[in-house]
Amino acid sequence: SILYLGSDFVDLERGAGLHGGGGGSARIGYRFHDFVGAEILGQVTALGISGTTLGQEQGLDLICFEVGAAGRLMVPGRTQVRFGATVSAGAKYDIIDWAPELIQSGSELLLRDSLRSWNGFGQLEAGVELEFLNVLTTFGMQFLLASSSGLDIDGPLWTLGPLIGFGYGFW
Repeated sequence: SILYLGSDFVDLERGAGLHGGGGGSARIGYRFHDFVGAEILGQVTALGISGTTLGQEQGLDLICFEVGAAGRLMVPGRTQVRFGATVSAGAKYDIIDWAPELIQSGSELLLRDSLRSWNGFGQLEAGVELEFLNVLTTFGMQFLLASSSGLDIDGPLWTLGPLIGFGYGFW
């Protein structure tokens, strides 16, 4: 566990409040065939969540840095409008931040303000890609599923949301 107080581990439980956030990625890929490609990616995601720590409801910021590889399937042919799906996986570094507070643990007084942990992730994206003069614009949905070990959260972390992407095809 990341947060250790004397001989007690502190649980972080998800609350009912889940707030919006955003993210971005940088990718480079290669299209092996009309319908198959591969990518390497780096992503950053930021979400606002509420959770309970030591019996108190708090607003938390979850920031994830991700690196991984992806496989991509597309409708065959180099058409201007095509459907595609990308499956990716890799490693992520999670940071949960909140306002610092003092905690009494026995005779110790501790200051805490973040949890940090390495985890893994899997991601699925599906949508429509438009191509005009080799400029690519993608509209779709993205589903991210990640482990939460080291964060003392019951169950995996997941996000689902819209995807808008821009790129350039060098073909």
